[in-house]
Amino acid sequence: MPTDELTEQELAELAAKQTAGGTANTQTKEPEKEAEEKADRRDYKNEAQKNAQEAQNLRERLRVLEAEKAEADKAKLSETDRLRLEREEAVKMAEAAKQEARTAKIESAAAKLGFIDTDVAVALVGNAEDITKALNALVKEKPYLIQTDAKGIQRDGKTPDSQSRSMADQAGKPTVDEAKAVFPALRRLIFPGQQS
Repeated sequence: MPTDELTEQELAELAAKQTAGGTANTQTKEPEKEAEEKADRRDYKNEAQKNAQEAQNLRERLRVLEAEKAEADKAKLSETDRLRLEREEAVKMAEAAKQEARTAKIESAAAKLGFIDTDVAVALVGNAEDITKALNALVKEKPYLIQTDAKGIQRDGKTPDSQSRSMADQAGKPTVDEAKAVFPALRRLIFPGQQS
């Protein structure tokens, strides 16, 4: 019997029968599906572990083969080419060691001056010839790079205000204390708990 000739009631009954029959089948198949899915997951996991181990073995083999190739290439070179190559490698290593020593020297000097971050000092000093002179100039230009204790005294013994005074003299600008004195109303707004 064609579907368009069925009444709504017959369609509902047919759907109920199919649903009831389908539920029974799915209930019996669910444990089977779960067991099958677990087996599949276990198989995938085992396969992934095998692939990971194989990849590790291949990476190790590649490293060994590359080292062997480099040695074979060196053996093929003429004596002069081999010496030239060794010299170039030695020059590169010497330059790297020289740069590391310079960086360590800058970091050490910056730490003695009390820099908060010695890496910043290394970056800002750059390739200056006189490291100490460059660091001292940096301290004068940017006193906020130096550590201060609880009293606001920097490790070099100066207060930030004394350094800012010398910088303010150079720039012709007033210090914080001078600004407080000139603008008492501003001082009361910014520092409400302090007396004049």
